[in-house]
Amino acid sequence: MRPFISPKVGQIMAAFMEGLLPDNERQSFADVRGRMGDIANDLFDPNKYDDPVLKNSIPMVFRIFNWIPVLCWWLIWKPLPLTRLSVADRQRLFHKMEHSRLYALRGLYVAAKMFACMVFFHDESTWDYVGYDNEGLLARVINRTPLDDLEVAS
Repeated sequence: MRPFISPKVGQIMAAFMEGLLPDNERQSFADVRGRMGDIANDLFDPNKYDDPVLKNSIPMVFRIFNWIPVLCWWLIWKPLPLTRLSVADRQRLFHKMEHSRLYALRGLYVAAKMFACMVFFHDESTWDYVGYDNEGLLARVINRTPLDDLEVAS
């Protein structure tokens, strides 16, 4: 059985995340970006989905996104695939797509960003960057009261 995310689509996802969250002197996420295809394959089991369109839609979004700089060359005037653009050019492309008048470009950007961020931040080594402590977001908000321990008589 072929994997849900192929190695080529994993490279495209890694290039996408490098444009969204580039490395700096404090943080380097190169190892996580290199494993994004494997993380996505661990997260999603394509056998659970019967619809072939659903199975192919996420890899197709990233394959299309790889060729957006070529198909929409007027956005950044560099007709190269996403994986061959510099980080600065990817960031410029993302900014143009995020603020585009064409709804299809904005929608493609949001869909790719949503899935890539979900896969990227699924890895535990990225949790410190966003301040996640593995207790859950509501653990600090919910206060227990003496009424919580009362049993309801039926």
